[in-house]
Amino acid sequence: MGGSDPHGLTIPAVKALAVIDAEFDVTVVVGPGADHRLDKDVARLAPRFSVVRSPNDLPRLMAEADLGLISFGVTAYELAALGVPAVYMCLSEDHAASASAFERAGMGVSLGVASRIGEANIATEVEELLQDRARRRAMAAAGRMNLDGRGAQRIAAYVKRMVEERA
Repeated sequence: MGGSDPHGLTIPAVKALAVIDAEFDVTVVVGPGADHRLDKDVARLAPRFSVVRSPNDLPRLMAEADLGLISFGVTAYELAALGVPAVYMCLSEDHAASASAFERAGMGVSLGVASRIGEANIATEVEELLQDRARRRAMAAAGRMNLDGRGAQRIAAYVKRMVEERA
C-alpha cells in the first residue's frame, strides 16, 4: 500500500481478508515509512497473518505469492512481471484507469477507487480468486506475457532510432 501507506489502505485490506472463510496464508508487508502502530494493529485484527516490515527480500516474497492485494502503482507492474495475479485498490481515477488496462489484459482485477469500495467488495473478489486456480494461472501467464522487464530497453532503442533518423 506504498512505503508508508499514506491513504490508510492496509487496515481495510486486513479486515477484508480476515473475514474470508478459506484456508490461506497472508503476509502483510509494511513499508519503512508506515506508522509503527500498524504492525500491532494488524496483529490485533488478524493474529494468524504474518507481518513483515521493510523486508530485505521483497522480490522473493512477491515471487512466492499466489495473489497480491495491493494499491495500484509500481507494485502492479512488478507482480505482473513475476506472474503474480493481483487485486488492485486504486488511489485515484487515474490509477483506476491504468488498473483497468491491467484488468483488460487479464493480469489482475481492479476494484476501482479505494475510497469507494468496501471491505465486503475486497473480500468477495479475493475469495473468488482464491477459489479459482485456473483464473489465477491465466492471470499469471498474462502478466509474464505482457511485462517482460525489457521496457526500458525498448524505449532506449526507440529514442536511439529517433535520434538516428534526425541525423
